[in-house]
Amino acid sequence: ERSNCETKAAMETMPVGTVLGHRGPGVMLMLLGAHHAIGLTGLLVASDAQPSRSWYSWPGVHWMARLAVEPMLKVILSIVLVTIEVYAKDLNPARTYWRPLQSPDDGHVIGPHVDLWGHATMYLGFTFMGAIELFGVGLTRCHARDVQLQKLVASLSLVVTSLAYGCQAAGMFF
Repeated sequence: ERSNCETKAAMETMPVGTVLGHRGPGVMLMLLGAHHAIGLTGLLVASDAQPSRSWYSWPGVHWMARLAVEPMLKVILSIVLVTIEVYAKDLNPARTYWRPLQSPDDGHVIGPHVDLWGHATMYLGFTFMGAIELFGVGLTRCHARDVQLQKLVASLSLVVTSLAYGCQAAGMFF
């Protein structure tokens, strides 16, 4: 006999790998890459720039230059996307429910939910990346004259950024 979660999972007819489900995150990653290319170009042109950064302020908007908008968006949007993946798969109100990885009745893994949780874990890398960047922004603003600390924070941010993109790339193969 199937549990309630398994019955709901079996009733979901939306195929894995829909166009909408991949187009949205793909466009966001392309925009993030373009934003980084613009920021890196500005960094290389500036004479008093830091050695490296994993995020850049928005070009042309002066009042937003002091805010760490990009890291804030990474954290907020990643949490929203994780919630959508494991709760509201296709934004259909009739099919909105919590999708556990294991059946609450007998504890075995529910097959259709494994893919959703796999997608959710890919977003967590960007959540962690944004959180580290926000921590680094606060730390470097408090200790603005400590160049070694700024280099350490920039290096840590770049390592976490690489791991987040590595997690995203690994998700394409599994």
